[in-house]
Amino acid sequence: SYFIKSVNSVSFRTYEVGVGFTLSCGSASCCLFKLLIDQGYPYNELYVETRGGTFKLIRKDNSLYLTGNPRMVFKGEYCDEI
Repeated sequence: SYFIKSVNSVSFRTYEVGVGFTLSCGSASCCLFKLLIDQGYPYNELYVETRGGTFKLIRKDNSLYLTGNPRMVFKGEYCDEI
């Protein structure tokens, strides 16, 4: 779900089936921006605030660009032995 905060800012939460609510999701944020553009959103920038931080999305020509400040939220190890 998303909530419009101002002309170029929305608050956004993502839910992943089998996991629950996530801190943030860049691809879902891009999808939200595209959805808003398709519905007539006239601006070339959108700030998406998530629980994990804020993304800045930019529309230039026929492309979308996503910027933000990445940070470590989880560290794990993978073992392919059973």
